Amino acid sequence: MSAPSQLGNYRILEKIGEGGMGTVWKAEHMRLGEVVAIKTLPEGFASKAELRRRFEQEARAMHKLSHPHIVQVRDMGEEGGIYYYVMEYVEGADLRRHLEEWKTEFSVFKAGKIILQCAEALAYAHREGVIHRDIKPSNILLGKGGKVKIADFGLAKILDKVIRTEEGELVLATEAEARQVHPSLLSVEQLSVMGQVVGTLEYMSPEQRRGEALDERTDIYSLGVVFYQLLTRQLPSGMTLPSEVRGDLPSWVDRVIKKCLAVREKRYQSAWQLCRELKGCLEEAPLDREEEASFPSDLSRGMVPIFSYLGKGWRKLKRFMVRATLVFLALAVLVMVLAYHLDGDFRGEVVRDLGPVMGVEFLEEKLQDWSPRVRRSAAWALSRMGGRGASSIPALLEALSKESDAYVRREFVEVLGDFGPPALSAVPALVEAFRRESEPMVRRQILRTLGRLGAGAGPALPIIRQALYNDLDLYVRAQAVEAFVRVAGAKDPQVLANFSHILEDLQAHSVVKLKIIEFLKSGVFPRGRVLSLLRRVSYTDPDPEVRQAARRAIREIKSASWYSGYRRYRR
Repeated sequence: MSAPSQLGNYRILEKIGEGGMGTVWKAEHMRLGEVVAIKTLPEGFASKAELRRRFEQEARAMHKLSHPHIVQVRDMGEEGGIYYYVMEYVEGADLRRHLEEWKTEFSVFKAGKIILQCAEALAYAHREGVIHRDIKPSNILLGKGGKVKIADFGLAKILDKVIRTEEGELVLATEAEARQVHPSLLSVEQLSVMGQVVGTLEYMSPEQRRGEALDERTDIYSLGVVFYQLLTRQLPSGMTLPSEVRGDLPSWVDRVIKKCLAVREKRYQSAWQLCRELKGCLEEAPLDREEEASFPSDLSRGMVPIFSYLGKGWRKLKRFMVRATLVFLALAVLVMVLAYHLDGDFRGEVVRDLGPVMGVEFLEEKLQDWSPRVRRSAAWALSRMGGRGASSIPALLEALSKESDAYVRREFVEVLGDFGPPALSAVPALVEAFRRESEPMVRRQILRTLGRLGAGAGPALPIIRQALYNDLDLYVRAQAVEAFVRVAGAKDPQVLANFSHILEDLQAHSVVKLKIIEFLKSGVFPRGRVLSLLRRVSYTDPDPEVRQAARRAIREIKSASWYSGYRRYRR
């Protein structure tokens, strides 16, 4: 792609990088002078309306992700047929350059801090409903001071086929469009299932390679591969543990990476679990802080010969430095106190870390704080207190009824599900909250929480059934499918009857039908009735994607020896 001289209000300075997904430019705002990064859609894709629409949709989704360790999207636009979006510029380099070009050696402490920052960013993104699906060294930027930024969130979802380039990178595109971008293609392999396979082969989870439906655990697998590579300078091979490649690694490294790379059911079930594990390991293990200590030691070695000639002047200087240090520390404490009272983000971090120690009453008070960040952090801290936190359910329900921020409402509802059986008392309040809720993402979370509560949430079945048929948001209806199975139970004949009615309705949307088909092949329903229903759908449904999914489900059910019906449903 030829370099544009200007895009919108931004003057192009230089090209930063290029790949099948697009080109990244370093640019400068012509009025403000701010340096930014701009990503452009490849010319071969810009002529396709659907790809343009999805490119813009992904940019909007990324714009909502506001986290210290995620590259922030600030603007988007179109100039002379070039579609682009504007991101913050990160001064530094990606981990691929550190590993392959600069041969950087990473200590256990430094590699662990990098992975911890990535896990925190992914935990936030997963809570916002975004799965990265392409975690690899080239998408992890290491800035000044060791601060990590994850880039290219969700962009791979705009393509439809897997393309293998000479560099080993897999991207998704139609074959014709991909050849415009990659003239030196080696092979094209149809791996996508419902358009879900994306990523780079070496970092893909097993379920991602098989084209199965993905959840947040696929990012945890990819992050485990990156952790392995940072410490050993090679990719995982078979059952070889990191300590077998590099002998100075502590035992906890093997434990963490082995769990990251395990099968999906035995992997860390959320990025927050990985965060907690890494924090504990890094705090308890002897820390290699040579990177942090190098500057003061170099400085002192250069200054000692000079000060050795100063005599009394040197002693006065030392007293002055001690006093200056005390003044500096006092000012730092004052700034922290002011920041606690004025900055909601800082206070939110304090509440998140210290809330469980401060107790339930302290956190219930913070549920009414003026800062949305503090309110969300207080709810999260309550969910980590187990049985003690469950006593705050009435306070959470009261805060939920008064909350104006949709993201905070969703957090409150998610926390209620974390309490398990004690939260069954909240079912009537959740039903009322669903009826008055206008935000689709909050309605989805309410259905997800009701599903987690299982059969005890039976009073919510009427609104679940209503959402399944009538909700205006397709993804709320899709979530109602799962909630219906969990609450009503697979043995309830009404469940399969309702699913049959929707699948045979020619006007029902394919998103809901595809979700139902996923559940039908999970083994919780009678095999004969399921096969009969899927055969009818595979011939009569007007949507070819639904027909193909039904045929694929029939093949899987017939080949599965364990499928006998009424198998216990598992998440």
